Amino acid sequence: MSKILSATCNAAGQVTADDVVVTAAEVLSEGTKASTGVLLLEGDSTPKYLTSNAADLKKAIEDLSAIIAKIIEIVANHDTVTVSPGSAAANIALLTALKTTFEATKETLK
Repeated sequence: MSKILSATCNAAGQVTADDVVVTAAEVLSEGTKASTGVLLLEGDSTPKYLTSNAADLKKAIEDLSAIIAKIIEIVANHDTVTVSPGSAAANIALLTALKTTFEATKETLK
């Protein structure tokens, strides 16, 4: 019989589920960063830990959104210095739309 449990993994690769350390768990993800995910239990086979990438993606989208916001601010402040004053308006609108798309994508990850 299969079971799926909420679990965490620390930076050392130690998996914990239901406040119990699962020393035999095989971590099926890259990197050494602490994460949350699920522990798959299947009969007598080795428990398998899978990280949930949603939180990582959400953080990446938040970071990209903040970067785009800063780019918009910089471009808007320097618009009058460009070779063709006002030409940055279309680029600002494009970046703003991209930022809005990132924010909408982030909301779907909840």
